[in-house]
Amino acid sequence: MWKEETKSGKVRLCERYKDPLTDKVKKVTVTAENSSRLALRQAQEELERRIEALQNTVEADSVTLKQLSIKYLAHQKKVLKSSSYASTQAHIKNILTMFDPDTYVNRLTARIVAERIAAGSSSDYMQNRNILYFKAMINWGFDNDLVKEKTWIDKIKRVPIRKNRQELESKYLEKEELKTLLDALEGYPAWQLATEFLALSGLRVGEMVALKESDIQADGIHVNKTYSVGAGTLEDTPKTEAGNRVVYIQPELDAVIRKIRKHTLKIKILTGSRLDNFILNMDGQKFSYDGYQHKLKSTAEKVLHKHVTPHVLRHTHTSLLAEQGIPLDTISRRLGHTDSALTLQIYTHITEKRKQKDNEALSKVTMLGS
Repeated sequence: MWKEETKSGKVRLCERYKDPLTDKVKKVTVTAENSSRLALRQAQEELERRIEALQNTVEADSVTLKQLSIKYLAHQKKVLKSSSYASTQAHIKNILTMFDPDTYVNRLTARIVAERIAAGSSSDYMQNRNILYFKAMINWGFDNDLVKEKTWIDKIKRVPIRKNRQELESKYLEKEELKTLLDALEGYPAWQLATEFLALSGLRVGEMVALKESDIQADGIHVNKTYSVGAGTLEDTPKTEAGNRVVYIQPELDAVIRKIRKHTLKIKILTGSRLDNFILNMDGQKFSYDGYQHKLKSTAEKVLHKHVTPHVLRHTHTSLLAEQGIPLDTISRRLGHTDSALTLQIYTHITEKRKQKDNEALSKVTMLGS
């Protein structure tokens, strides 16, 4: 940086920079009102801001995956909830490990991307997730003039989720397994009630933790917010747009709700808690996800020899409804999502089991006699 004096006696600060559009060296200037230390410092800061803005104009041909990811994540951080941003950030960082981060985006092909993502993904599910996030980043780059052309990404297809029967059945609990688990939680009323509530309502655990007493109304459970387990914050909207819903309260669920209300009132009296949460810990504090998850896992491993997380109870809700012949679209609306490959697989699996049982029953029927 150097100074130039003007005819009026003002001071002009000058600096050279490399134009990213042309690779030519150019000059940028800022004029200070006077030569005081404050005026010169302000002019220098303005000069640096101008150079940074000029150099941030990157021509699409020269954009690397690393540059694109930095700009994409900066934008996503502004528009996403903290929990969604954390998930996006983790996926994008994982995707970058599959490539040289200095790879020019516009030199990629569908074949190269598909092969790299397939090789770097731990499962079919993760492969599809990585494809989804990669495409979202490329689409954003195209909309913001950082990617020249994007039609090639349409050639990258999601892969079928290959799950054998045993893998699929580990994602939910049978009715008898659920009863066994609930019995084993007998000495832990808050966690026992939470388990029964999640299995009968289909709510995400974060949605249950965020429930206030006023959210349980005559027309159903009003799900309009969630507790972000990863970020440890209360979000003012559910995980997805479809997640903003009213869940019908069937008689079995109503009975559990009454038990939870009675338990919560008892806890408030004993602890003096003034929280208006629907369900509380035994100490009167907000329901502890970490404590609940740990107890649920350890109890299930002991009595079921099965790995169970709170989300397994959501899948269990799907299986219980499917067993009763409830249509898939009804289940999906109740769960608060419009597209879930795993929900579809569980639903299909359960309905196939029902058909098999029906056929076994019919095989033993004699209609016209021997």
